[in-house]
Amino acid sequence: MPPSLTLFHSLLLFSTAFIAGGLNAVAGGGSFITFPTLIFTGVPPIAANATNNTAIWVAALASAGAYRQDLNIERRDFLLLCGVSLVGGVIGSVALLYQLSMKMH
Repeated sequence: MPPSLTLFHSLLLFSTAFIAGGLNAVAGGGSFITFPTLIFTGVPPIAANATNNTAIWVAALASAGAYRQDLNIERRDFLLLCGVSLVGGVIGSVALLYQLSMKMH
């Protein structure tokens, strides 16, 4: 949390998260609201991106489980897509951490 987090910023973040959660449940795209709000409240861009992606990941996992029946996809294919997504996310995270560590040295 940034040291300058005021009551206004707290209420703004709470209301934005509430609206974005509803938006994601219906159509997706809540990140277009939450990420700029995190930046506006003083969270550094990389921390804001990580926070935003973590929140969206949890919601996406819940949605995928809830809508799995409606996707008409075999369990094996579903697990394969989840595995590929997980591997891609890990590779991207490691690459980002490597790049950041190279900048610091």
